[in-house]
Amino acid sequence: MNLQHVNVKLLLAGPAEVNLDPLIPVFHSWIRDKVSDELLLDIRRDLDRQLAPYRRKMTAAQMADLERRYTQKRLFEAAGVPRLSLFYLS
Repeated sequence: MNLQHVNVKLLLAGPAEVNLDPLIPVFHSWIRDKVSDELLLDIRRDLDRQLAPYRRKMTAAQMADLERRYTQKRLFEAAGVPRLSLFYLS
């Protein structure tokens, strides 16, 4: 996958806890726009194969949330983007 490297710096007024959750959709949409259709198809196939035994036991909302989180995780892995929870501010 041919993605650009992006540096993100947050400037804080003081030593406060920072909520990085709003940044996740930004990274996700950027990666999704840059990724190949083949990789998205592979992720979808893998997801369908792994969830097949559980589809009847889950609600539509649960399935949609799980599909969103799984796709996001796999795209972040493919792009080499670490989970935001692994960033430490100093």
